[in-house]
Amino acid sequence: GAVLDATLIAPDNTTQDLQLIDDGNHGDSAPNDGIYGYVFTPAQYGTYSTLIKAAGTYNGNDFNRWSVWTAVIATMRLLREI
Repeated sequence: GAVLDATLIAPDNTTQDLQLIDDGNHGDSAPNDGIYGYVFTPAQYGTYSTLIKAAGTYNGNDFNRWSVWTAVIATMRLLREI
């Protein structure tokens, strides 16, 4: 029952607001299992940072959590000696 919002910061410093979903169709495991996801196709190479904000209620107590994730999107070139 949590709500997870994310702000994605691209390598060119543009931002995109996203809502992570727990329905089994967005890179998460199964519907309503507490694992949230969002499928994103990067538009450019470089470092992406994501600020994730979670809010909800657990055992009658409200909670707020923050997390920052970073991913580097790069090409890989295979060189083969002939």
